[in-house]
Amino acid sequence: FPDVWDPCKQDPVVCCVQEATEKGILVAKSITPVTAKTGMNNIGIRALFNLALDESYNAGSVFKVFHEKKDITDKFDFVFFNIKDGNVGVEAKYKADSGKCLDGATPCLDAGKYKVDIRKDLKSKTGQTITEETDCGKFPLIAEFTVDNKNKLGVGFYKEEDEVVVGANPLKDGSM
Repeated sequence: FPDVWDPCKQDPVVCCVQEATEKGILVAKSITPVTAKTGMNNIGIRALFNLALDESYNAGSVFKVFHEKKDITDKFDFVFFNIKDGNVGVEAKYKADSGKCLDGATPCLDAGKYKVDIRKDLKSKTGQTITEETDCGKFPLIAEFTVDNKNKLGVGFYKEEDEVVVGANPLKDGSM
């Protein structure tokens, strides 16, 4: 059957991650966000790995966050989250006392360029050091994004003249 559906042809990255996992090679499956325009300021940063990380790490030591080349890692709260099949992720959320959106409560990043940098000596639970390149693909340890909104808007908030409306969906109602 020459027309048999091949998931690896549909999404080679998935198969490459699977191959790395089967070989015990630790890679960063994804780092988010990666975009030139976030459209919002209440950003959560996530790094997802294909293998469980060594238990000696605390979540705040897995990656650093830079704003305009300045290390601002200490302005985030970090947590691990588990995904099925032993995959693990780390999420960083901006601390409430570091900056607020227009609603006065939601933590919001300042506009500008950000870089997420996963440590190069990170190890899996089985002792494998993270790698950026495998036989079948590349898995960068650095990601960049730009918060393009200087008005400190968050999802669920929009500015209508000088009033902040809480609970509106700016993507649905076109207010952003």
